[in-house]
Amino acid sequence: MHVSQTVVLQFVSVRCPLIAGSYARVVQRISGARAHDTMASTHVCVTCLPARCRSELRDPFHQDFRPCPTSRVASLGVGAYQIVNTSQSGDVYWIPGRQLMTAISTPLPPPGSIAVHVDTALMFNQARRASAHVVYAAPISQPLARIATVAGDANVVHPFVLHAYTDYHWRVDVVVMPTASVPAFLARGIMPAAAEIYPGTVWTFTTGATRACAQPVVDSGLKYFKGE
Repeated sequence: MHVSQTVVLQFVSVRCPLIAGSYARVVQRISGARAHDTMASTHVCVTCLPARCRSELRDPFHQDFRPCPTSRVASLGVGAYQIVNTSQSGDVYWIPGRQLMTAISTPLPPPGSIAVHVDTALMFNQARRASAHVVYAAPISQPLARIATVAGDANVVHPFVLHAYTDYHWRVDVVVMPTASVPAFLARGIMPAAAEIYPGTVWTFTTGATRACAQPVVDSGLKYFKGE
């Protein structure tokens, strides 16, 4: 069942007012006209969330509004997003806002984010001319490494296992090529001579010590939960 953003917001307003307020501000900001193509950094208090909010949406304060598997949103089958599949890259996440021709926009987590989940997904609004998007990421102390290539409507990449309290950088290159060359590029990385490559901007974020949906993270023998 697919319902409008308004229905989701009305439901979450009752279930979790803090998330609803953030949701409304984000939708308003990235749906309207902006002076910049890239969303500014958003730093939000993650220690003030009650338990019922942490169990509803995957990471609303870094603009991941996908429902947690055991949430009321998921059990009622409502919302603009499906339950997240964290096992592989290539999912599709709807992001409102302007699409550029040869560069991605609205990178998520937003640039400069802090306390990002260690199982976060890297997401973005696709470039309009893109045949494929090549995603690079690494700890900020290391050079960027290619971690995934996605094509079509896919705009979700699940990176390698992230470490707690670590700075990361990442970018998305846009590749434009003949349609017939895309399958070979995805399967074997063969870049056709006619391909155009548009390197992306490098963004950064910092992890916390938590997983999405208030799942515990074991670090040095201790268990951490979001908000604790």
